Amino acid sequence: MVLRFVAPDGSSEIIALDGAPANFKLGLRAPGSGDGSVHRVWRTRRATRIDDLGAMSGQWPRMASRYGFSTSAGVPILLHGEMWGALIVAGREPMPPSIESHLADFAELVSTAISAAQARAELRVLADEQAALRRVATLVANEAPREEVFNAIAAGIGTLLEAEEIRMLRYEGGDSVVEEAGWGRNPSLLTLGVRHSLKGDGVTARVLRTGKPARMDDFDGAPGEMAAIARANRLRSAVGIPILVDGRVWGLRQLGDGEIRAGRDGDRPRRATSAGPANDRRARCAGAGLRDRGRAPERCGGAVRRR
Repeated sequence: MVLRFVAPDGSSEIIALDGAPANFKLGLRAPGSGDGSVHRVWRTRRATRIDDLGAMSGQWPRMASRYGFSTSAGVPILLHGEMWGALIVAGREPMPPSIESHLADFAELVSTAISAAQARAELRVLADEQAALRRVATLVANEAPREEVFNAIAAGIGTLLEAEEIRMLRYEGGDSVVEEAGWGRNPSLLTLGVRHSLKGDGVTARVLRTGKPARMDDFDGAPGEMAAIARANRLRSAVGIPILVDGRVWGLRQLGDGEIRAGRDGDRPRRATSAGPANDRRARCAGAGLRDRGRAPERCGGAVRRR
């Protein structure tokens, strides 16, 4: 079984498996709490073995033990020297003495395959980025109406980042923002022209406070109106990118998604909205025209606030 670590706490997700019981499925995730082969690989970055799964804790050991598996072994999968995931095997008999070295050989093959897939994905992303930027640059050169330019920018953001929704918010005096424009898979969830409070700790407030990109991966229990909107729209994560005018934060582009995406770097079919270097660059490239085309941009995506 191949698992990918998806969060800083060691949470993991199954991305490949063979011969596993019915309760193990592709895409199944488990938290990082517990003590088993996956957890030990995460904590130590070393090969490990378990001789009594029944005495272990955590979701993966409990599931395996329930189906009669009593032993397991695992090794880390490293990508460019960083922890990426783990290769895990389980059995109903004691593991062979040399199982760790054999698994390490297979883990190297997995790492090579992931690196090759990542390189291909990065080339596709680069081609898409250049195409989106050419479309916007052509409109600007032809002095197209600002609304048309912003439509092209929104299309680029939606294509490159594949978020559930994108909102453009303008900061007002005091602790509030106005939703100037937006694009989403479900446009009825947008609240154009509505003023929102910044009370609480969320992406919008953080961008205003720091002038830098910000993200949240969990809105459960988070205070404030914007967090309540995210929960109502069933968003699990959001990233905010500041819009600067004359060196000051005018507002932000806020991208929301229905799943947590942690540093994927092309290893999944959908592209990330996480705050890794490549993804930040895509967001800046796709949205740069919002800043350059005027002091008070009014359109971004499939909806616009009319003044």
